[in-house]
Amino acid sequence: MTAFSASVYAADPFRLAEEIEAVLADVESLHLDVMDGVFAPEYGLTTRVIRDLRQCTAMPLDVHLMVARPKQSVIRFRRWV
Repeated sequence: MTAFSASVYAADPFRLAEEIEAVLADVESLHLDVMDGVFAPEYGLTTRVIRDLRQCTAMPLDVHLMVARPKQSVIRFRRWV
């Protein structure tokens, strides 16, 4: 069985809810890339965005941390996924 995860990174950030809704029926999870600007170029998926996303869907969230200090990020993001 093949599992599909939709990358939120590919979505238009100004139409995020609409673009996520468009793929929910066809994927098993949402893939969230978190970049800190140190280890990888900064990207806008903050704890607030992920918290808000969690409140909108029960879909599993796969968080990919591309950060210089993963321990702090795991602790911070863990409660929202």
